[in-house]
Amino acid sequence: MTFASDDRAQLRAFLIKQFSLSELKDLVFDLGFEIDGFPQEQKNDFARELIRHCERIGKIPCLVKAMLTVREDDFLSKLLSKLPSCSPSTKVQIYVSQELIERQDIDELIADISTRLNVPASQITLIGAAWGSTYFLISVSGLQLAFNISQEFAFYNSKRRRIVYRMKLFGDLLSNQKATWRIIAQNHPPARTATRITPSISFGSISGRITRRNRTLSLRRDPRNETVTMHNFSGSAIAIVLILFIVVLIVGGGESQQNLGGITILGVVIAVLLWLVPRTTRLISGPTRVMRPRDVIRPYSTPKTTIPRKDIAKQKSVVAQIKVVKTSSFPQQREWNVALPCTIGRSIAGVDIVTIKGDPFISPRHLEVVYKGNKVYISDLGSLNGTFINGKRIEKFKPVLLPKGAVIRLGRNTEVTISTNTPHMSSKKGTRR
Repeated sequence: MTFASDDRAQLRAFLIKQFSLSELKDLVFDLGFEIDGFPQEQKNDFARELIRHCERIGKIPCLVKAMLTVREDDFLSKLLSKLPSCSPSTKVQIYVSQELIERQDIDELIADISTRLNVPASQITLIGAAWGSTYFLISVSGLQLAFNISQEFAFYNSKRRRIVYRMKLFGDLLSNQKATWRIIAQNHPPARTATRITPSISFGSISGRITRRNRTLSLRRDPRNETVTMHNFSGSAIAIVLILFIVVLIVGGGESQQNLGGITILGVVIAVLLWLVPRTTRLISGPTRVMRPRDVIRPYSTPKTTIPRKDIAKQKSVVAQIKVVKTSSFPQQREWNVALPCTIGRSIAGVDIVTIKGDPFISPRHLEVVYKGNKVYISDLGSLNGTFINGKRIEKFKPVLLPKGAVIRLGRNTEVTISTNTPHMSSKKGTRR
């Protein structure tokens, strides 16, 4: 599909000016894209990458149409009239009754789904994943349903394991479930490695918190945030006790009866005031708030790596020195000494994890470095902008032997070098440092 450069520039400017970063993320979710590969920090970079991604897969008409549903504008209407018709993607929820995190098992599940839906597996995109047992949200391009998919399916994978799953169209989900998937896809992407796709949060925990939040919001009585008047029950109780005390004094009489007139009048006045003065309480303080994902969910910790613990223990003696030799940003740290295996990314933190901040073209989990068989291997963890060794792009999720002195480019601008204290990577052949 041809897309004029002037239209591209105007569309990018419109996205940057008229849409917030959260609205751009909503567009990505509505279009059925995986959000983990987009720059998360700068709105300009996010908008630029969104347009480029839509151009690569021929979804510019769908992007413009989705923008029109949010912002009605003559420019968007004219641009849409010049573009071909949109072939929208259909989101489908997959519930698997077993725990399913091995990449091979998930690929076989996608293959079975593609056969049943009669679409190529390449047109199915995994948008999100969650525990419980395992939930997946996929986006399917060119789906033409000829039967009801809301039923149970089963197949045997290559390990002779019976996989039972149920499909349901995203449009048929409850509003609470739709909001849950939006939060999962935008804020809790699964941890991806060469062998596993591990969810980072439970579907039920988010759904439950949204439900509790909605119940709290439904208690709001006055949208203008005015106070609600309630009766002063404590004052009423004190007034009743005071009146009973005065009655006892009047009935008892005695030497102080001459002073009872003034005491009675004073007591009655106090009792009436305590009875009538109301107690006001503010039901909801502050301005009206819109529920945001950060108000609902605190992320759980995600696994650092999928390598077994016994293998990690063997590799702890191998230390890698990672240096940033070229970058367009100014990271606070340019050199790390970490034990292998380790993960390199833009916005992650933890033990044996290298975080390079400031470059929006580096994915959150971009690259994994592993030591195996006295050699160092690197694996691209499905990054959007790719990983390059000496200028040559490597295949995603496929371990590649790292040559000595190689320069690794992450995305478009950042270049790093990796050296270890092993004979394979040591500067002196045959010796250990």
